[in-house]
Amino acid sequence: MIALAIVLAILLLLTAIALGVCVAKFVKLAKVIFKMETALENTLDVIDVAYRNVGKILQLPLASNDVKVMRIHSELKEVHETLLRVANQLVSSWDGDDGKRESGQR
Repeated sequence: MIALAIVLAILLLLTAIALGVCVAKFVKLAKVIFKMETALENTLDVIDVAYRNVGKILQLPLASNDVKVMRIHSELKEVHETLLRVANQLVSSWDGDDGKRESGQR
């Protein structure tokens, strides 16, 4: 009977140690996730500012019919759309909508 109690005590001790290790790993992982979330939020803020600035530039009328100016304008439109796509992809996992957001929203 005493041997059974000793074996059970050892198993309980090993289980407690394993639980402690798991909790420590989960806490470490949670810290990493919180840091990543903060970094993503900061990145989204930067993307949002850039998106607005490019949008303001694109609203200005073109003063030239120069091919180079038109190509730059076209590239800016593409950058504008790409910024929106990237922002939507980053937040789609947070919202659980798998990227099915309406354009114009972040």
